[in-house]
Amino acid sequence: MSAVEREGERLLLLNLLRRWVRISVIWEERLAALPDVRAYVEWQARSGIQVRTSAQVPVPLSVVDNTTAVVGSFAGGGSTGRDREENTTVTDCPETVSMLHYLFLGLWDEAKPFSVSVHPSLEKGHAQEVLRMLANGSTDEQIAHRLVVSKRTVSRTVARLLDEMNARSRFEAGAIAARRGYLDATKRAR
Repeated sequence: MSAVEREGERLLLLNLLRRWVRISVIWEERLAALPDVRAYVEWQARSGIQVRTSAQVPVPLSVVDNTTAVVGSFAGGGSTGRDREENTTVTDCPETVSMLHYLFLGLWDEAKPFSVSVHPSLEKGHAQEVLRMLANGSTDEQIAHRLVVSKRTVSRTVARLLDEMNARSRFEAGAIAARRGYLDATKRAR
């Protein structure tokens, strides 16, 4: 998958995540180990996508809402977009979709969870605590008072977090952080 294709997929995935669509992905271990692919896989995991790896993934497969399946016979990286289109099948046949979903679940059960550390920006200063307080509906003034920093510092932190998390509101940023497990790390650290 080229960088342009990855960016297109990233935008599609972000759109789905904003609509609270649950996304699960299995990557072949050898592909996930390539530096540019690994960065993309880490981005997926940090974005809230459930990611696992397996020694072998027999075929690229997507099941959408248990009503549509997309199966590609290409093996990442080497083929052109035209080859991929010719070797990709889309089906909405209920029996086929059900069988492919069952195949995916079997692969999922055997795959290993892919874990990444907390988002890098959350490791700096009070960002994780700010997210926790945003999820609880705290104002900038309340956050500033609790963390003993200026309101302007909180406002800049909130703006940066909203941008990094592609959140449209303060509450959405807190909700996304909770869904991605960023806030659990805060509770364990106490």
